[in-house]
Amino acid sequence: MDLADQIQDKINALDLGITVDQGYLTGKQATEIVLYSLPGGAVVEEDFAGNKTERYMFEVTMRSQDQGLINQTLFKIAELINDPSFTLTSDNNSFHFTDVEMLGFPHVVSIDVEGFAVYSLDFAITIDVMNN
Repeated sequence: MDLADQIQDKINALDLGITVDQGYLTGKQATEIVLYSLPGGAVVEEDFAGNKTERYMFEVTMRSQDQGLINQTLFKIAELINDPSFTLTSDNNSFHFTDVEMLGFPHVVSIDVEGFAVYSLDFAITIDVMNN
C-alpha cells in the first residue's frame, strides 16, 4: 500500500523549504522533519466480500533549534490536512481515500539541553481497501 508515500508527496508539494522523509529523527541534521505511522491502525468495518474500511494514525515530527520555524512548518502542514478539499490518490489502486482527521495542534514533545526542540502533529487517515 502506498498510503504513507502519498501523504509524504502531498506534504512535500507544499514546498516547505525542507523535505519530509519517512522514518525517524536521526539527529544527524540541525533541522529535520519526518513522517511515520503510529501504532493502533485498525479495521473499522469489513463487508462479506472482504472489502475493508481502515483507519491509520500518522505523525509528522520536526526537530530544530528554531522553534518558530517548527511552528510555521507544522502549522502549514496542519492547514493542508485540515483543508476540506484534502484528498489522496493511490498510484497503485491499493486504497481509496475516505477521510482525514486532525488529532490536535502541533505540540512540543521535548527540548534538550542543546536547545533542540521536537514538535509533533498527529492525524488519522481513513481509507477503503478493496479485496481484489
